Parts: sequence; C-alpha cells; structure tokens
Amino acid sequence: MFLTAETPEAGRAIVALQKHAGYDMIKLYGTLRPAVYRAIVQAAREAGIPLVGHINRQVGALEVLGSSQVLAAHLEDLLFARFDRPPSDDELADFAGAIARSRMTVTPNLNVNPVIIAQLEDLASVLSSADARLLPPAAYSQWMPANNRNRRGAETPRQIESMKQIQGILHKFAKLLHSRGVRLVTGPDAASYGFPGVSVHQELELLVEAGLTPYESLVTATRHSGDFVAENLS
Repeated sequence: MFLTAETPEAGRAIVALQKHAGYDMIKLYGTLRPAVYRAIVQAAREAGIPLVGHINRQVGALEVLGSSQVLAAHLEDLLFARFDRPPSDDELADFAGAIARSRMTVTPNLNVNPVIIAQLEDLASVLSSADARLLPPAAYSQWMPANNRNRRGAETPRQIESMKQIQGILHKFAKLLHSRGVRLVTGPDAASYGFPGVSVHQELELLVEAGLTPYESLVTATRHSGDFVAENLS
C-alpha cells in the first residue's frame, strides 16, 4: 500500500513513477523527513500532479499550508502538526484563519475518534454488531483483539478521556473552518476506522453536531467533493 522515500532523490523518483503510472494524485503521510517532503512538493508541482493527505509534523502545519498540497486529512493531524497541546480558543481561531487563507481543502474525519472509543469501551460488541459484517476480512482481522492497534492496556481509561476532550476541540475546529469558508469534503476513513457505508452517515451526523446545518453537511459529500475533483483532477 505504501512507498517509502528516505532521500529527496527517492522522493522525486516516486513522483515521476506515480505520474507515469497514471495516478490522479499522491497521498502523503506525516512522517517524511523535511528535505524529502520538500523535494516531493517541488517534483509534484513540476509534474502537475496534486498532493493530498496528512500534515507533515516535522515541517509543521504552517509550512504545509504554504505549499502546493491541496488537501489536508485529517483535522486531528492539522491540529497536532500545529500545537503540542490543546490550543486556546483564540489560537484555534487564528489557525482556522490561516487555513482559510491557504485555500486548502480539508477532510475533517470527525467519525474516527468515536469509532476508536467504541472499540476501547466494548470491542466485543463492536465486532459482533451487524455493521461489522460490512468489513472486508483483512480489515476485520485488524480490528480483532490480538491485532487491534488502538488498545493501550492499563492506559485505556485515560486514552478514552483524552480522545473525548480532543473530539470536542475537533467539533469546534470544524465549525470555525466552515464559518471561514474553508471547503470541507467528506471522508470517513473506512474501513481502517469505521464501517463502509455506515461511516459516511456518521460523519455527516457529526458535522451537524459540530454546528453545520444538515444541508451544509450534505454539501461536503456532494458539491464540495465535486468542486474539488473538477479543480484538481480535470
């Protein structure tokens, strides 16, 4: 599923390879070395292939916002590439303004933390639910107790409380971005986190909980997604 670049030269070669293979975009993860990230950004801009994905925490959110990356996933990645602690309301508002000025599209993924919390609280019930039958076998095996990477043993209660606190901040963040005109597009991150099909509805419901109207929430899965495709993949 992944290609690894340890040097700028390798990063540029991967961009050329993916462009030649006919891919529409390249998804980045947040652990690239800064020099490698910058080389990929430059090579992708020259090749005319859009960059999407995670926010590189080693270069920081503000540099990524100033790059040619066109989409950020996820809100939590954005938040912790900028802050090493829960931000104040003023800091969060200032950051939302910076994202709006960058004109970057954002995939909130508000459904991820609730899915993880449900697993931490009662994994057996999650795995025996009707929705779990929607998971492909490979994804189901990753959710099973022996393979579930979300469980933290004795730290689980503290983990749940922390995730609930972060979820409140993410709801506030999503509303701030929307109010500043940032284009939000639906992305449920199934089946790594969430059940195929069901998680889209959960994401739309959570956007309403965050303060969007039902219509505005639906727009993230329809018009906004279509506009993003038209602008970047034509």
